[in-house]
Amino acid sequence: MSLMSIRDVTLSFGEVTLFGSVSFDIHISEKNDDKAERTALVGRNGTGKTTLFKILSGEIAADSGVVTRPKGCTVGVMEQQVLSSDGVSVYDEALSVFRELLDAEAELALLHEKLETDHSEALLHRQMLLNDKLHGSMSAVSGLTFRGFTRSCLSGLGFSGDDLEKPVSVLSGGERSRLQLAKLLLSDCGLLLLDEPTNHLDDASLNWLEQFLLSSRRAFVVISHDRFFLDKVTNRTLDLEYGTVTSYPAAYSGFLKLRREREDYIQKKYDADTEEIKRIDGIIAQQKRFNQAHNYVTIASKEKQKQRIIDELVVPLKRPASLRFNFNVAGRTGNDVLTLQRLTVSAGGHTLINGAEFEIKRCERVFLAGRNGCGKSTLFKAIVANVGFIPASRGISIAENAEAGARVRLGERVSLCYYDQQLNLSGTKDVMHEVWDDFPSEDPKHLRNLLGQFLFRGDDVFKRTDMLSGGERARVLLLKLTMSRANVLFLDEPTNHLDLPSREALEDALSVYPETLFVISHDRFFMSKLATKVLLIEGGKLTVFADYESYRAHIMSEDTAMSGETARESETAETKSDYKAAKEAERQKRLAAGREKRLLGRITELETALAELTEQMSGGLEAEQLLELSREIADTEAELAACEEEYFNIIA
Repeated sequence: MSLMSIRDVTLSFGEVTLFGSVSFDIHISEKNDDKAERTALVGRNGTGKTTLFKILSGEIAADSGVVTRPKGCTVGVMEQQVLSSDGVSVYDEALSVFRELLDAEAELALLHEKLETDHSEALLHRQMLLNDKLHGSMSAVSGLTFRGFTRSCLSGLGFSGDDLEKPVSVLSGGERSRLQLAKLLLSDCGLLLLDEPTNHLDDASLNWLEQFLLSSRRAFVVISHDRFFLDKVTNRTLDLEYGTVTSYPAAYSGFLKLRREREDYIQKKYDADTEEIKRIDGIIAQQKRFNQAHNYVTIASKEKQKQRIIDELVVPLKRPASLRFNFNVAGRTGNDVLTLQRLTVSAGGHTLINGAEFEIKRCERVFLAGRNGCGKSTLFKAIVANVGFIPASRGISIAENAEAGARVRLGERVSLCYYDQQLNLSGTKDVMHEVWDDFPSEDPKHLRNLLGQFLFRGDDVFKRTDMLSGGERARVLLLKLTMSRANVLFLDEPTNHLDLPSREALEDALSVYPETLFVISHDRFFMSKLATKVLLIEGGKLTVFADYESYRAHIMSEDTAMSGETARESETAETKSDYKAAKEAERQKRLAAGREKRLLGRITELETALAELTEQMSGGLEAEQLLELSREIADTEAELAACEEEYFNIIA
């Protein structure tokens, strides 16, 4: 069954045609045991993926073409989820998705009060309808009430119990994005349009989102640069290229293979067809030389044959230019590149990392991982500031004194270059001079060639840097990085803002980089391809993993959330008081686990009882019986809400 049909959609901006003739369908299965289509929309930066989303959602109109959907099918887009800023809490903001159910609850509470004195059939009938509506909402959210479902979703996306009471107005940009995503997932939209939903998610939240989407029966279209995410949650890929869309029945990795096979087939058929045209032209020329009547009959037949081939000829399209570059270094370092001992890093008066110690050896590719806000970028900036590479950032410091014995030491012959995820450029220069001013001895003609390799061609080199997109700014900084000839690279989220082909080009270049890398990245594919060692910041401590596989095993372990606490308890259990505290903590955990189990059982009992009571409301009872039944339903709902509230406070 078609959920949305797009036919011959075109869109132009001035003389530039963004879409030529875009046509595709989004399907949902009519069988209950089948999943809906889970679609990835891929394409280079600037091809119009987000603009196509706006056409699908109805935010903008196409120049021509038709977008149709079944009556009642709503489309949810993350950007359309408006957040309050007037003191509304995170929990209440997310709960506002269920405004209709909240209003029904409020009306039902008023009805309960009126029924104490007014037993009219109209009020009893209205109460029965509202009870049916609220009971139906439970089955719609996997057996949970809408409040429990809301808490579960917020917890999955990384909001702690304390976060739920925060006013929306104090949230960071990343927290607002996660709240917007939660509201979209909680909504009852039939089709979800997800534009970079994995931004601002750590590993735990990303795993939760993947499982949520895989278990959902709703169709969605997702734009993402996370290749692991696309491979895991999608089963179809729409490739937006050359102003049109081509559909492939596979996730991202399978799509790359199918596209390559399709392009090879088109090229081979084109070569064969052009050779056949040449052969026919030779026959026609020969027949003309014979110049007999029957020869012209043959010529006419061959001309028709040639024209049929020309009419069906598909010319292979030249793929858009790709980023291409490599790194050269001025010389090799010594074996010891970077040594950190008993390092404590603070920012804004708060200690982020305490007592960190690690070494980086020559040719290692070390990745720094951890939850958002744990201090990864701060550690980078503190290190480079401490070794005199850049001025110290305001509010960032390394505690270094003789008593603590803290030390940051670079090895011999180290030439360090730092890529900052903030993409800081001058803002007043054009692209050409932004690079040239840093490397004044570079030949202008050679510099233009280098800029061309980074996709700045023609007048693009004269664009002001404050007018560049995030992807363009990233390419300028990557060019500077390659020209530095540094033998140690500090890279803070280098794949941010890069489209998938550019990410792959960067991976290829770094995979043959002959010296040492120290990288912060949330891109799991990027990390898995390059990392030889992973450092994880967790609870202010730094843990070293020998390879990416060990790090992933730790992240995916069910015990990960408790590992930091367990380690701290074992370290401090030497004293009697700490031993008692540890035992008390264990006892509280056992009590909480027991209470959690009992609450789950009681919740199940109450939900079953509520379903039976609601069913009795339609059994033709007398007014007094209906009144008594309504009171029992109200008491059951109140107890159920209290049990769920306590349950989610325990697991939060």
